[in-house]
Amino acid sequence: MKNVYDYGIYAVHYDKNDKSNIIQFTKVCFIKNNNVSMPIEFSRDFLIADIEDGNKYYTMYKKNNRWEKKECVNIKYINGNPYVKINLNNLESDELGELPEY
Repeated sequence: MKNVYDYGIYAVHYDKNDKSNIIQFTKVCFIKNNNVSMPIEFSRDFLIADIEDGNKYYTMYKKNNRWEKKECVNIKYINGNPYVKINLNNLESDELGELPEY
């Protein structure tokens, strides 16, 4: 059985020339016992596949020099296309809240 982990997404990268609001990459940390690993960059395709494999992703914000895990990140299919979302609305775009962009 595959190991299932919790990950925190703390920043996102969008294509500035594409107005469809689709994430290209995310900055991610592995979360274990309220500790976080060094950051890694995941592509959108890898992120979707990893969530569909059972790994849990959360948005993550730094407050008072500590990381706080916030909303659960999900994949929602709309018209056959996967979207990365914390809000399971029917908009055809990725939506991870107010995470900083890089």
